[in-house]
Amino acid sequence: MNPNKIPCTVNFSVNPRTQSKGEGFAFEVSPESVKIPPHENAYVKVSFKPDNMMPYGGIFEAEVENGDPESNSGKFSFELRGEGTLPTLLLTKPTELSEEGLPLLKLKKTRIGKRAKGTITIHNEGVVPATVKFKAINHENLEFKGESSATLDPKEYYSSDIEFIPTTTEPISYLMEFETLHNPYECHKVIIQAEGYQESVSLENLPEDQEDIIKFGDAIVNKSKSVNFDILNTSEKPIRFEWSVAEPGFTFIPSVGYIKPNTSKNIKVKYL
Repeated sequence: MNPNKIPCTVNFSVNPRTQSKGEGFAFEVSPESVKIPPHENAYVKVSFKPDNMMPYGGIFEAEVENGDPESNSGKFSFELRGEGTLPTLLLTKPTELSEEGLPLLKLKKTRIGKRAKGTITIHNEGVVPATVKFKAINHENLEFKGESSATLDPKEYYSSDIEFIPTTTEPISYLMEFETLHNPYECHKVIIQAEGYQESVSLENLPEDQEDIIKFGDAIVNKSKSVNFDILNTSEKPIRFEWSVAEPGFTFIPSVGYIKPNTSKNIKVKYL
């Protein structure tokens, strides 16, 4: 601030604090000179742009142009300190490791035509924002369900799902990669393992997209409730079915029958 009744010009500079190789210098001041009217103030910006992971230091100086060289009121200085760092990300999920020592995302064995998913979670354990960039998954049976790139603030977590949609019973092993931008030392790798299976008979269109559980939900006391689903025969031969109920109160309609090859039959199950 200029407390005087006449304008003044102030020059600014930043200089190394020491010549030691253990301390770098990466500071800039802008603007280098400013004219301040009476009883007003001005702002300058000091930029810090480190190029190594090391401590940095400097001296900021401001001096009034044509001021009294014998007086300390026309100049001042202070130290600048900073430290170079790199953005860093930690993979916190999955925690299982493969035989090669790489993180392993092992998806459950999944029936052909169904879907299974697993989750990858990363954590910014550093002190600066970090951006993750995922490489595209090039596999017909795998889908990446998140954003291809995301920026995490310090201490923030980010999760994304990997979905498996099997079309064959062949097991798969896929190497997924993602990197931390602006950190040439970090390239993360995750092995995804999954396997599909096929059954000659399967239950389809169960409530809540279940595979082998029939959920009735809430029911009114002494009032029957029914659920419908389909039996699918994916074989090349007719299949006979018959329902055997261990608990009383459940009725399957029809309870006995045949399903032609590559067709389905609708079944109603009633409780009470």
